[in-house]
Amino acid sequence: PDWPQAHFLLGTALATSGQRTAARAELARALELDANLTEARRALVDVHASLGEHEYAVEEGRRYLIENPDAAAVRIRVAQSLVLTGRQKAALAEVEAIPEASRNVDVNYAIGRIHMSMGDLVQARQYMELALTQAPGTPDILDTLLDLDREAGTLSESLARIDAAVAESPDDARLQQLVAKVALIQGRNADAEAALKRAIELDPELVSNYRLLARFYARTGRTAETIQIYEQALEVKPDQPQVHHFLGVLYEMGGDEDRAVEHYEAAIRYEPNLGEAKNNLAYIFAENGENLDRALDLAQEAKALMPDNASAADTLGWVLYRRGVPSAAVGYLKEAAAGFPADDPNQGLVRYHLALAYDAGGDAENARVSVDAALAVHDGQVKAARAAGLVAGTPPWVKEARQMKSRL
Repeated sequence: PDWPQAHFLLGTALATSGQRTAARAELARALELDANLTEARRALVDVHASLGEHEYAVEEGRRYLIENPDAAAVRIRVAQSLVLTGRQKAALAEVEAIPEASRNVDVNYAIGRIHMSMGDLVQARQYMELALTQAPGTPDILDTLLDLDREAGTLSESLARIDAAVAESPDDARLQQLVAKVALIQGRNADAEAALKRAIELDPELVSNYRLLARFYARTGRTAETIQIYEQALEVKPDQPQVHHFLGVLYEMGGDEDRAVEHYEAAIRYEPNLGEAKNNLAYIFAENGENLDRALDLAQEAKALMPDNASAADTLGWVLYRRGVPSAAVGYLKEAAAGFPADDPNQGLVRYHLALAYDAGGDAENARVSVDAALAVHDGQVKAARAAGLVAGTPPWVKEARQMKSRL
């Protein structure tokens, strides 16, 4: 049990199989037993970054770089985490510490992306074009240059690059994704769909192919086909937490809560830190008045993972209300009501939840104020829909809220 190499190997295996939380524990234990096990530290940098723990990724990465200053891949990983925590200048300094003679395509691509995040599009283009000369036809580089050309109004340059790359490698699925992106930019939906289907034919194990096609169907209102494509993606690779989460959302929107629960559970199983899936699952349980102990655990975990998320605050408050603790629910529901934008379609429902909690706690005055606010939000949304020539539906909570207002 005290063999650091064993913990390192177990952590690496767990990371490879997607069990990143467990991998983090094993790699940390390896370093606890042997602080000089540098490859464990390197692996831990990647695990922290993949879990969104970017401060820890930066800390461990810099420790690794003290002993391995020429490790460009780790330096790039540290820079990526710095960008994601809003420290672009520090990220740029990190990668620019790599001598020019040692800057491969990955380094130049990383420098270009950092300049892009800083809004320096001229420098971004310079480094992207340099990277492309080092690795012609690379989809990621072509994709970034496409974004730069759209911004600059020079789309024809990207079209020429992508056409040349496809002519050189017609069976590259990633290039077909770019063909689809160009088609969407130009409004050629049928060509985009054909390119994405071609990408799936070329590489049926590339999950991003299915994700892009599913998003295309979702954008065009083809929900049944969106579900079908995501289900097809899971046949290829069943351990995709985000795909399970998206399916959970789609089934929940379609009223199939059993299937939604099934996919949310799978999403959490494959990614224990997926706060949105935990939040949505807790809300379903609370709405149905079932598994309320589990719902509370899930809602608390979701709130911890998404502390500033208004939906997470609403779910935790709603679970507490359903468990018969309205006094504890009020604070979270007030936070949720303040956190949702005024034009959010859920704003009225959240204020109704708050009214129920006040009422259950014996605070009739605040309950009246909140239920009035909830109905005012709904009435405003109905008027806005009519002004736009649309027909607004009446959610079930509205009838209950009106009855509550009458009673109060």
